This record gives sequence, C-alpha cells and structure tokens, in this order.
Amino acid sequence: MGKQFLPEHDQWLIENHDPDMIIMDLTKMFNRYFGENRSKDVIKHRCKALGLKQNRRNFTPEQDQWLRENAPNLSVQETTKRFNEIFSMNRSESSLKARCNRTLKVYHKNQKYAVGFPIGSETIHSGYIWVKIADVPGKNSFYRNYKPKVGG
Repeated sequence: MGKQFLPEHDQWLIENHDPDMIIMDLTKMFNRYFGENRSKDVIKHRCKALGLKQNRRNFTPEQDQWLRENAPNLSVQETTKRFNEIFSMNRSESSLKARCNRTLKVYHKNQKYAVGFPIGSETIHSGYIWVKIADVPGKNSFYRNYKPKVGG
C-alpha cells in the first residue's frame, strides 16, 4: 500500500480542487506544495474518495474535425500546442493522442521517423540486410516497414 494521506493533504485537495482543472495539474501543484512525488492516478483516486469530481472534458465536433485534418501532419507536441491555442484549452498531449488514436483512428506524424529512409532503401539490422517496403508509423514499425533481403 502506498503512502497514507494525512488530514492536511485532504484539506488541501478540498480547498484547491477545481472540477475544470486537469488532474495532472492538480497533482503537480500537490507534489510541489507538499514536496512529494505522488502519481496522478493516486491523486485522482483520492479526490474521488473525497467526493471531488472532475467535469467531463468531451470534444466538440469542430475539435474532432480539426484533429482529423491536422494531427496526421503534426507531432503530438505540435498538435497539442496548436489545439490549445486555437480552442483556448489546456489539454494534455496524452489526452489528444488518445482521442486521435482510439476514437478518430488518426495517427500523428512520428517525429522519430520523420526523416526516415525512402522505400526501397536497405539497412543492416541484427547482421542481416533489410529492405524498406512501407512507411507505417507506430510500435514495432521496423518489422512492418522492413523485410529481410533474400538471396542478396
């Protein structure tokens, strides 16, 4: 079991909780104030136990459309920056990435591979020659993008 919450912790949460504030910001404030390192999930669960609720932060159709049009051409960081400026919000990178990937099925430009090699190029990996056949972003993308060269 984790570190116990003291009455002064609970009182601080009650006084500083704002239903429109994202839990990550409240967590950072809490940790700074008390010199602790609690996770956002711990703070979220404690707030829930104290009866403190967050407002749902749903996306509007206009915001979804903007994400569909812009996210594929931007990194997660740039999408978040522009989205928050345009819609005067304070959404986190993880919430926007989750909305794009899970709900909208839109994937951000992967900065790690933004200057990747062109299709048809070859590379050596694990002692074998591999040929690039696609530009699929995401987890385990190497094995989706490259196939071993046969008879080379």
